[in-house]
Amino acid sequence: MAKILQEIFVDPPMAIARLGASRIPLDAFVWSEAAGPRGSDDTTLMPRWTLDVQPDGTVQPRMPKRLTFRDGEHIRPLCPFFELWAKVGEAGSDRSTWQAVPLTPALLKEFGGAPSDLVLHFNAVNSKAARRRNDPDLRFGTFPPVSLRGDQHAALAISGSSPPDAARPLLQDGRSIPLGSLRFLRSKPQPAPQATPWTDDVNVEVMRFRFTPPAGRFYGPPAAAQARTHAGRSLVAVPAECAFLNGEVGWLEQPVPPQSGDAAMLLDVVDDTSDARISVELSLPGRPVLRTRATLFVAPPDFALSQRPAPTIGEDLRERKAAAHELADALTAPFEAVSLMTAEHWRAVHAQDQAPEDSAQLTINSNAVRADLPVKQ
Repeated sequence: MAKILQEIFVDPPMAIARLGASRIPLDAFVWSEAAGPRGSDDTTLMPRWTLDVQPDGTVQPRMPKRLTFRDGEHIRPLCPFFELWAKVGEAGSDRSTWQAVPLTPALLKEFGGAPSDLVLHFNAVNSKAARRRNDPDLRFGTFPPVSLRGDQHAALAISGSSPPDAARPLLQDGRSIPLGSLRFLRSKPQPAPQATPWTDDVNVEVMRFRFTPPAGRFYGPPAAAQARTHAGRSLVAVPAECAFLNGEVGWLEQPVPPQSGDAAMLLDVVDDTSDARISVELSLPGRPVLRTRATLFVAPPDFALSQRPAPTIGEDLRERKAAAHELADALTAPFEAVSLMTAEHWRAVHAQDQAPEDSAQLTINSNAVRADLPVKQ
């Protein structure tokens, strides 16, 4: 029975892009262990094959000799790549028998398709101000989502604007906030095995796209460009060119929830981070449309590079070769922590809805003893 293209997926399904004003992306690296001066294992960073995007949209692997995180005062952004993969198997076969293969133009042609049959939809939104003020009009992002075909290899700028149905939009008069750029990269033939130092590690033929985050700027209303005193200091929240938000819908001089933990909210400004939902559709002749999804988070730079990310429970257990009772302990601890977090959340929610006069005014006297309770002798 002939094989068909059963499904597609994105690798990785979730990624983090980090802000940076430099025009040069951060090179690839991994956390590794190196023997310390006293024989102990120290955490270090090791360069890995980095993909340099060429003018024609193809990528060229390069092994960095050193890692550079800044160009002068500008931080290098972390710009993640996403690869497109497919699973191939016989029609009506069990899913466990399907084989994962890179999605390439040659594979698409084999099944009667082409790169133009791939469409990527990108929906990025910043809801920080909307969430803290409980006002959906304060969102900004891609309304509607932007789309990009697999044969469009020019970078597409992503801009954030207010929802079209917002009664009091944060961004008005056609203004927008840059949220980065998106690019479908051009595939090129994979060299023969061992033909280059990187052939066994990098596939340049697989179809991939890349997101480049914005510079990491703050935006506010015209008043935010004027010097104000905050915490005993004179501050200018944003430069004049970024002071174009609607000043009538912000939170300047208004109370901010103390649990927000966002000092920028006190200055009536927003940043250019966002959360993005990515969907990819493949339309092949005579076949149902194949769809897959991925998630992207745009976050500030992270300079805690001397420490590894928190290990997963699985990694921890593998390293310790944990016994059954250790496994129970490892699973119980996060369960208890999450339970406490949930309880604290609902306590805070109910406390906000409770009127002050309904709260019991208790005076605790450590020496008081209730007369209706038996006292042990």
